Amino acid sequence: MFYELRLYKSAPGRLHEIDARMGGVYPPLFRRAGFHAPLGQWNCTTGAMMPLYVWLVRWDSHAHREATFNALYQDPDWARLRAATNGPSEMVLGFNLYLLEGTSARGTIATLHPDRAGPAHGLHELRFYSLYPGRAEQAMRSLRETHLPALKRAGGVALGAFKVSIGPNLPCLALFTAWDGYEAREAGLAAHAADAEVKACLAREAEELKTEVLGRYESWLMQPTTHCPPHYHFAPRD
Repeated sequence: MFYELRLYKSAPGRLHEIDARMGGVYPPLFRRAGFHAPLGQWNCTTGAMMPLYVWLVRWDSHAHREATFNALYQDPDWARLRAATNGPSEMVLGFNLYLLEGTSARGTIATLHPDRAGPAHGLHELRFYSLYPGRAEQAMRSLRETHLPALKRAGGVALGAFKVSIGPNLPCLALFTAWDGYEAREAGLAAHAADAEVKACLAREAEELKTEVLGRYESWLMQPTTHCPPHYHFAPRD
């Protein structure tokens, strides 16, 4: 099993139309083609390549993915509905695609947040951490042992952490975090930076590497869609 994260670059002023298409027009086609229900869909509010629509889906195998997209593109309703919802111009101007693998952080997240279940609302943050070659396991250990517990103490809820196997700027990790809102995130990030265990971890890394193993990242702030908010732990929706 693996996961696919798709970041759709919206035409200006048409993000709500992509949301409506993904929430109401395409789901029957996706089910017919063999997609699993998406694990989450979001409208981005802050980040690069704005406006941006994000969705995450899981695959049983690469053969499953290939067969499913082939079935979708051969569906007679696919081209018709796509043209009808596009109107006179394309609403999706391009997309970035990432293939993701699960990591050992899944067990840590389950242990840290055993009482979390059902839809995860609030403000969500997607971070892509750029890693130094050969430091992936050290970065994952730092995430599991230091940063995820500190994020919980700061009020954040980790939804999932993934290794990016295919995508730009490799090697990197993808981390999804839920916050109660923008102010909670700002306070939480300050608390995380001031956390004694985080400071000690960063001091060790600075002594060894002259930098931080999780110090460089790109970030998007996102609102879950009403029709497909992710569940805690990215529990399957089907």
